[in-house]
Amino acid sequence: ITQVRTFRGPSPVRITQVATEPSVGFAIAPGFLTQEQLQQVKKSILDFYTASKGRVPTRLALLNPGLSGVAGPVKTRAQLVAALHEVTLNESDASPDSALPLRFFSTLGETLQPLGGDWTVVVLTGDFPALPTELMPYAGALLSARAAANRQRLSVWNLGASMPAFLRAAG
Repeated sequence: ITQVRTFRGPSPVRITQVATEPSVGFAIAPGFLTQEQLQQVKKSILDFYTASKGRVPTRLALLNPGLSGVAGPVKTRAQLVAALHEVTLNESDASPDSALPLRFFSTLGETLQPLGGDWTVVVLTGDFPALPTELMPYAGALLSARAAANRQRLSVWNLGASMPAFLRAAG
């Protein structure tokens, strides 16, 4: 096929190569992790970076009920190690109040935005609690819509025993 007929007449067909650059953002929610889980997350992120040989641009975001900081894209393993070293549990993270999940999830779409667009893979990382039952039908749809508006592909890495249903729907 060398041309296509449109309402304005024949139009030449052009083939253009699209080069995409995959990138990954890890959004870590320390308020929903134990110290052991946090160490597992850090090790796994380093393993991912090592396996990709540093070819996948990687960002880190520390999520409290808002964005506490974004690192990256990291260029070297040493930069990633330094950024992960900054991720710690605070005393307030160890025993979150009952309103934390609601505040966290209500602002999550906006807080993920700095991790990149162009359909970046964003991995939500934590041991996420369930939301109140009356909010469940809306939470997954809202999170999916925000990720689409940010032009991000959302994945969920839930370190808990069971994943809340709305996260299964969103990720």
